Amino acid sequence: MAIIYRSDTVGDPKNKVYQIPVKIDEVESFREAVTKDHMLCKMADGERCKENFQSTSWLYADIDNDSRIEEKDIITIEQFMQEFAAYRFWIATSRNHGKVKHDGEEPRERFHVFFDLDCEITEKQTVEEYLRRLVHLRPYFDASCKDVSRFFFGNPNVQIIRNEGICITEKIDSIVAPEVVPSSDIQTRNYSLVVGNRNNSLFGQATAMYGRGYRPEHVLTELSIRNSSIKEPLAQNEFMDVLKSAQKYYDSKLADKLEKCSKLEWNDFGLTDRLLIRYGNIFKSASDSGNTYYWDKNRWRIDQNNAHMHEYAVVMLRQVVNEKIYIDEDKREGFDNFVGKMEFPAFDRHC
Repeated sequence: MAIIYRSDTVGDPKNKVYQIPVKIDEVESFREAVTKDHMLCKMADGERCKENFQSTSWLYADIDNDSRIEEKDIITIEQFMQEFAAYRFWIATSRNHGKVKHDGEEPRERFHVFFDLDCEITEKQTVEEYLRRLVHLRPYFDASCKDVSRFFFGNPNVQIIRNEGICITEKIDSIVAPEVVPSSDIQTRNYSLVVGNRNNSLFGQATAMYGRGYRPEHVLTELSIRNSSIKEPLAQNEFMDVLKSAQKYYDSKLADKLEKCSKLEWNDFGLTDRLLIRYGNIFKSASDSGNTYYWDKNRWRIDQNNAHMHEYAVVMLRQVVNEKIYIDEDKREGFDNFVGKMEFPAFDRHC
């Protein structure tokens, strides 16, 4: 259950203590949390400071619709609800909702969006990487809202909206994830690792490679080359911490899907079902034309010769072996035989 940490203050920018946990299970508990100044991350001793971060079950965004964004990018709550209808979140109007904040502006809708996640995240770096990606999803997201120590002013007159759906990480990962290496071969590329953004860059590239089915030793080899190629590479212990965080994040994200897949049949049809569970959100077919389409991070495109489908199928096949931990002991020998006989062209007959 997601928790918001509130204070006893309202509108106090100097307050540093958020020690009152509120478990969010319905509208009234959410109201209790957001009518006071609050934050979404758990801090050691409740003291707001990046170094005190312990965990969170949220990603969050601030939509202020102020003069820093173009007129065409201003969005209403209704429009936001339509754009993000498939995803799970709470909306809380801010204390300046419907007010004029700057000279020359019209009264505008101003609100906070809190996306509750499927699991708790305990790595600060993982949270901030997600927040960095989130603010780039839409121009109306406040670009400064990417800090684990972010707090929000309470609003005693808050308006609350709840939307059910899937976790927002599905959207973030599929649309703004860093470029991935080809699944057929690991190649060294001229990636730009900028001093000051090395951790985030390497973290994003590591999660992308894990997502394409590469083993930890391959990720280590490839990213060691990239790290050593920049002017000021990360120290080895810091570099290894980044890789460990990336693998832990990816493993937690993948676990639920692997457990579902482990209950499927051990045949070609079962492999097709696995592909749908893992990547069904980025592929669709049109019965009238017979075409398969894939989401290219911006729009649906025809998957010529099912090239993208095959690429993701290869990734999925590489990871079938990871289902083994969810298989009963007395069935693992049969599972091993199935894995040993898998053939990549199996998808030609069913996709």
